[in-house]
Amino acid sequence: MNWWLPWRAEYPPGAWRDDLLAGLMVTVLIVPQSLAYALLAGLPPYTGLIASVLPAVCYGFLGRSSVLAVGPVAVTSLMTFSALSPLAAPATAAWAQYAMWLALLSGVLLLLLGLLRFGFLSRLLSFPVLSGFSTAAALLIVNSQWRSAFGFSDAAWHVPTAILGLMTVLILWGGKQLLSPWHWGKVTVLLLPVAWLGVVTLALWLWAPIASGIATVGVIEQHIAYPTWVWPGWTVLQSLLPSAAMIALMSMVASLAVAKSLGRTRGETPDANAELRGLGMANLASAASGSFPVAGGFSRSAVYAQTGARSPLAGMVSGLCMLLVILFFTPALKYLPVAVLSAAVMVAALSLLDWRTLLHSWRYDRADASAWLMTAGTVLVLGLEAGIVVGIVFSLGAFLWRASQPHVAVVGRVPHSTGFRNIKRHAVETRPGLLMLRIDESLFFGNIEQVRELVHEAVRQHAAQRVVLWMTAVNAIDETALEGLSDLAQELQQQHIRLELAEVKGPVQDRLSRVQGLSAVKIWFTAHEAYEGAAIDAARP
Repeated sequence: MNWWLPWRAEYPPGAWRDDLLAGLMVTVLIVPQSLAYALLAGLPPYTGLIASVLPAVCYGFLGRSSVLAVGPVAVTSLMTFSALSPLAAPATAAWAQYAMWLALLSGVLLLLLGLLRFGFLSRLLSFPVLSGFSTAAALLIVNSQWRSAFGFSDAAWHVPTAILGLMTVLILWGGKQLLSPWHWGKVTVLLLPVAWLGVVTLALWLWAPIASGIATVGVIEQHIAYPTWVWPGWTVLQSLLPSAAMIALMSMVASLAVAKSLGRTRGETPDANAELRGLGMANLASAASGSFPVAGGFSRSAVYAQTGARSPLAGMVSGLCMLLVILFFTPALKYLPVAVLSAAVMVAALSLLDWRTLLHSWRYDRADASAWLMTAGTVLVLGLEAGIVVGIVFSLGAFLWRASQPHVAVVGRVPHSTGFRNIKRHAVETRPGLLMLRIDESLFFGNIEQVRELVHEAVRQHAAQRVVLWMTAVNAIDETALEGLSDLAQELQQQHIRLELAEVKGPVQDRLSRVQGLSAVKIWFTAHEAYEGAAIDAARP
C-alpha cells in the first residue's frame, strides 16, 4: 500500500482549482477559530494560528479524506486544558511545554494505531456515549467561556463587554436559524462569525472610547519561533500519557465521524487507518511547531464539503495561507475582542448539545440511555478522561450483558413452505417428538450456560426425542462454548434424546469437528432437511 500522498493516484486533472478555493475559504474561517480555541486550551492566541499551519500541511501527506480539515477543535482544546490544569498554571512556559508533549504523545499513539491497523478501535465509543460526552463537554466549554464573553470578574459585570457578548450570541445564534435553510446558508453561517468579528474589530479600532475596558487579543507574535523542548520528567509524562490516550481516542472518533458524515454525500468512504496516520502526523507536526493537540473539525470540514474540495491538498493550501497570515497580517488582529471570540466558542459549543439522542435512547433502549447519562454525568463530575473511560466500560458491559442473555426460540415450519418461524409469533407446523430451537447469538463463555439451561427448560416443556439446534445466527464459537455444547449432547443422551444441528456455518463446523464429544452429532445442511428427517425417522418400523 502506498502511504505517501495516498490520494494522488486518484486526483482528477484540474481539481487543484477547487482545492485552492476551498483552502482560501477555510483560512478565512479558521483565523478567529484558531485564536479562540488556543484561549480555550489556556495558551496564547498565536499558538492557535501555529496549530493551523504544519498540522494541516502534514495531514495531507498521509491522510486520504477530501473533506477532513485538521486543526484546533473545541473538544480537544478543552481536554488539553483539563489535562494540564493539575500540572501548571495557564499561559505559563511550563503549560506551553506540557501542551507540546501532550501533542507529541497523542501523535505517536495515533500514528502507531494507524500503522498497526487499529482503526477498528474507533467503534469502541457507541453513539450514545459519544453524544453524552459531547453534550457534557459543551456544557463545560460554556461554563469556561461565559465570564470572558460577558465581562464578569470579581463578582462584577463590565457592561460594555456584557452587551457585546450578548449581541454576539444573539447574532450568531439567530443568523444560524435564519440562514441555514438557504442553499448557501450553511457556508454563510460558518462565515458569519468572521464577518461579525471584523465589524466589531474595526469599530474598536476606529472609536477608541468604545473599546474602553473591553479586553482584546493584543499584540500577536509575527514570526514562527523554533520551539525549545524541556524534558518534563517521568512523573509529568506519566500524568500526561492517560490524557494523551484519551485525546487520541476522541480525535480518532470525532475525526472519523466527520469524515464519514461529510464524505457520504460524495460517495467517499474514509480509510480509518490512513486517517489515523494522517492525524498522528498532524499532531507530531503540531508538537514540533510548539503548539497543542489537533483533530478534524466539523465546521471547517463543512466548508471543504460545500466549496467542493477534492483532496487533502485543500488543507495544505489552507496551512500555507495561514502561514502568510502569521507573517504579514497579525497586526490587524491586535484589536480582536476576547468577548466575541469567547461568545463564538459558546455558540459553537451549544451546537454540540444533543438531548434528542438521550430522549430517543430512553424510548428505544434504556441501556443506551444509561450509557449517555453515565458518560455525561461522569464528565461533569470527574472530568473528560474519566467520562470517556466510564462510557466505554459501561457500553462494553451492556454489550456483554446482552450477549450473555441470548434469545432461544422454539420454531416450526410455515405451512406449505421451507421457512421456519417462532411458534409464539406465527402459525406454524410442528412434528411430534421433534423440538427445533433457533439460537440467535454467537456462542461464547458468557452465554453457553444460559443456552444449556434454556434448552433443558424447552425439553421439559415439550415431549421430545430429538432436539435440533438451528445455528443460522451463530457466527462464532469459542472453546468454552464447544465444551458446553459437548456436555449438552451428553446430558440429552442420558435422557435418551438425540441432539442434532442445522445450518451450521463453515468456520463453526470446522471447530465442531475437532471436539470428540460432538463427533456423533448429526449436522443437517438446512433446517428443512432436519424437519423432514424427523418424518422419515418416524416412518421407520
